[in-house]
Amino acid sequence: MHELPDSLPSNLISVLASPSHPGNIGAVARSLKTMGLSSCRLVSPDDYPSPIASARASGALDILNGASLYESFDDAIADCRIVVGTSARLRSLAYPHVTPRQIAPLLIEEAEKGRVAICYGREECGLLNEQLARCHYHIEIPANPRYSSLNLGSAVQVMSYELRLACLERQGRSGIESKDSWPPTYDLERFGCESWDEEPATAREVDGMIEHFERATAHSGFLDPKNPMLGMARLRRLFNRARVDRVEINILRGILNSIEKMDPPTNQQTVQENYGLANGERDDV
Repeated sequence: MHELPDSLPSNLISVLASPSHPGNIGAVARSLKTMGLSSCRLVSPDDYPSPIASARASGALDILNGASLYESFDDAIADCRIVVGTSARLRSLAYPHVTPRQIAPLLIEEAEKGRVAICYGREECGLLNEQLARCHYHIEIPANPRYSSLNLGSAVQVMSYELRLACLERQGRSGIESKDSWPPTYDLERFGCESWDEEPATAREVDGMIEHFERATAHSGFLDPKNPMLGMARLRRLFNRARVDRVEINILRGILNSIEKMDPPTNQQTVQENYGLANGERDDV
């Protein structure tokens, strides 16, 4: 019988966005350690460090004390090659939705090449729209639809368990059903970069390109800064879905630099009308 591994790749990073109760932070530390995960990032927690968190961590103080603190969500995910977020709410702008079991194999594969962020929102409201917009996939735990609210520690436990199963399956040690027998989802394999010639762009690099797009489209007259459109959110979703690499980012930003060197048009509304966007979709996801 194969000996099961103690730990999973340290590149699997759990990101807690503004957790409100220190006890939940401690519970998350326990959930991570029981499944062999070790990396945790905390974004502006309300109360941490805290003796309550330490008490709830019970046996997982090494995970708790090793957690990194960040002031912003963007900083916490900036160096990650793929970002996923848990969400139980439907959004006006559709994103790829997957279950923990469907996404876990891809995350294990990606973690062998770089950092992966698994993001969890604040206890009472979950991840914010602008945070979810930075995620390649939204993860939905298929709980009881009449009472689907999971405690933060419980949600992390479920996700961590599926990551562990996927890791064992990848190593041929689990005895669970093969990956090929799982329900088809979004053709996840096509987003893998095993044979790709360049590294995928990080979250920071995609953010920089989106900001560049906003500047260039405002300069060209396509985007009215006083009336932001849903177009920027759709562009972010497009780039997340495409998993653009660093060379592609540089090519696109070179094009945007050329646009910024041009003289801006005098009639911004005409530019939007040419694209059927004169009324402007609002940028609220």
